Amino acid sequence: MSLTARERIKPRALDRGATIGIVAPASNVDRDALAAGCERLKALGYKPLFFNSIFETDLYFAGSVERRAREIEEMFERDDVRAIVCARGGYGANYLPAVLDLCQIE
Repeated sequence: MSLTARERIKPRALDRGATIGIVAPASNVDRDALAAGCERLKALGYKPLFFNSIFETDLYFAGSVERRAREIEEMFERDDVRAIVCARGGYGANYLPAVLDLCQIE
């Protein structure tokens, strides 16, 4: 089926006060940059949420591939999280599909 023939999924707009989960699926995260981003989200009326494990490092990654995968799964499972954004992207995200348990995410 072509992309144009598929039914488009349009998520609801985020309400003020909505919780936005922040994950680091690849490169490690700079604390000051994350704090600045969280302050911007707060100024827009949202509640940023991240786990302190986001600051773990494994070489230049944001912790082990297992830690990064569990972080994403946890954000999808939480009822209070209305959106998920990445603190950083990068090369390390390509390791995640092999370990993500997407079947358990409802």
